[in-house]
Amino acid sequence: MSLSLKPPRPSVQWLGEPDLAFAGGLTHIDPKVGIPASGPWSRDHANHPASVTAGFIGTAERIATARAWLARAAEGVDGDDEHHPFCGFQLTGPFASQLRTNGPEAKITAGDIRDLTAEGLKKLDGFNHLLGLIDDRLAQLASLDAPPTIVFITLPTEIVKRYRAVHQVKRGVETVWNLRAGIKARAMQRGLRTQLLQQETIESDLESHTSELDHPADRAGP
Repeated sequence: MSLSLKPPRPSVQWLGEPDLAFAGGLTHIDPKVGIPASGPWSRDHANHPASVTAGFIGTAERIATARAWLARAAEGVDGDDEHHPFCGFQLTGPFASQLRTNGPEAKITAGDIRDLTAEGLKKLDGFNHLLGLIDDRLAQLASLDAPPTIVFITLPTEIVKRYRAVHQVKRGVETVWNLRAGIKARAMQRGLRTQLLQQETIESDLESHTSELDHPADRAGP
C-alpha cells in the first residue's frame, strides 16, 4: 500500500515594517524619525536613565580616539537631503540622557598585540587568546562597584581583519568562529552590553561625508 501525498503549494505573504513605540505614545517604523520627534519609549518611565556611562576595552591609543569620537557624536551630527540628522545624546535633547565618555577602561597592551600577530601563531589559537584577553577585561569592568552601562571595544584594524572570522575544518566539517559572536557571548555571561567600534569609524570625520563609510549621521546615530 502506498501513500499518495499532494504536492506542497507554497505561498508568500508580505509583512509590513512593524511600528516602533516612542515617548508620548508616538509610533513609527523608523527610529531616526521617532526619537528626534518624541524621544525613546523609556523617557515616559521613572527608570529612564539620566546618564549612560561608557566603558572601554582596547589599546590606549584606540580608547583615547574612541572617547573623543563618541563625545563629538553625542553633540549631534547634521544630515543632508538623503540622510536624517542625528539629534545627539544630551540631557536637553530627545534622549533626555547624557553619554558619559569618561567611564572606566581596561587596556589591551602593545605586548598583547605583538603576541596576537606573532609569526607562526595559528589563527584559531590567536582567536582563542584574543577572546580570553577580552573576557578578562570584561571581568575587570564587571567587577567594579559601578560597572559601565555599555562597553565599547575598539581594536586595531589588523587584529579585527585577522580574527573577524576563523575557519576550521575537522573531519570534513567546516566551523566558522566569529569574533563578534564570541565577544557578545562572553559579555552576556558578565552581564555587560558591548559595542564594537572599528578603527576606521572612530578615525572618521563627523563634520563631512568624505569617506567610503556610511554618512556621519548614520554612524553616530541609532
